[in-house]
Amino acid sequence: MSHAETRGGVFEQTLCKAAYEGKGYIVGSYPEIDTDKLYHTVVLAGPAGDILARYRVTHLNERDSGWAMAGHAVSVTATPIGRIALAAAHELEVPELAGLYSALRADILAAPAGIPSDLKVEIDSHLYSVENPPTGRADFIPYAIATLNQLWVICGGRNERDSTSAAIYGPEPVVLTPTLTAQRGAEDVRLQTQVPAPFTWINQERLISGQQAIWFTPLTR
Repeated sequence: MSHAETRGGVFEQTLCKAAYEGKGYIVGSYPEIDTDKLYHTVVLAGPAGDILARYRVTHLNERDSGWAMAGHAVSVTATPIGRIALAAAHELEVPELAGLYSALRADILAAPAGIPSDLKVEIDSHLYSVENPPTGRADFIPYAIATLNQLWVICGGRNERDSTSAAIYGPEPVVLTPTLTAQRGAEDVRLQTQVPAPFTWINQERLISGQQAIWFTPLTR
């Protein structure tokens, strides 16, 4: 592909600059060229302005399989805001990948998204509104991944008519946040939200520790 880049190229530099200026974490993907091989690569940039992790998409869809080779390793990075896992949005349709990330105790699964799915779910008529009047519909797959695997799923870059859309899906409905839309030409979209009190949701470490025999009454006949 003519627009493929090596590691450390313009795309990664731009991502790093944005993360540094915003003092936060940014995830994006691009076609990476390594010698004579091409990969669909997802990268995580941190607040210090450097690349913290790279992930070569392991499950290619129809759009990727025509040019990219599959990667062979997953990515989980420990950060002050939690353990961040990387994937492409279409890989959320592969339940085994999210299950692996939950077993690796990821807290956040960041998945840059492309074409939105037609499969929707309604949690509450006031949530995930992208129309007026609101439809109350959200993409089902990232919602299901977040709920079933008890982790946060961050999906950004979806197309909503003339706007771009980003969403944060929580591990339980009580902590779900609405889809946000940025109008055409807008540089960013911002959300300020408050997570419920600590330990009101179950991460994988608590889920596994809660299955220990010491917490159960011995079986008797």
